[in-house]
Amino acid sequence: MRPGLWALSTTIDRNGAVATRPSRTICVTAQKAAAARINRLADAVEVLKGKLDARLVGRNCQMFGAKSDAEATRWSLRCAGSSIVEQESRLKFESPDHFVLTIRTSGVVRDAPFAIVATTEGRRDGACPQ
Repeated sequence: MRPGLWALSTTIDRNGAVATRPSRTICVTAQKAAAARINRLADAVEVLKGKLDARLVGRNCQMFGAKSDAEATRWSLRCAGSSIVEQESRLKFESPDHFVLTIRTSGVVRDAPFAIVATTEGRRDGACPQ
């Protein structure tokens, strides 16, 4: 990931109903870009666990299957209890100026099955405005 102005677009498919969120831009500083570079799988797992722990307090969830290769970083999450939820995520940097994050979530809540696929694409559009 390179510093600069990034355009983010997200599409969400909920049980076949597709919606697109409004595009947004973010300015990624050199410090943020350096922090986003994850060179080791252990670093990725620690970053993800910290973020997941904050979101999933009080839930019975476990992250598993974290792996990274030249193509992408992947991880899965499984939660059990009154709801059963499984999530599989894949982050792929196709170049330093383009990434795709796909999160597939499925499960059963109150005896109703669901499936959600959220895809966020990020493209660097140049330098941040001054």
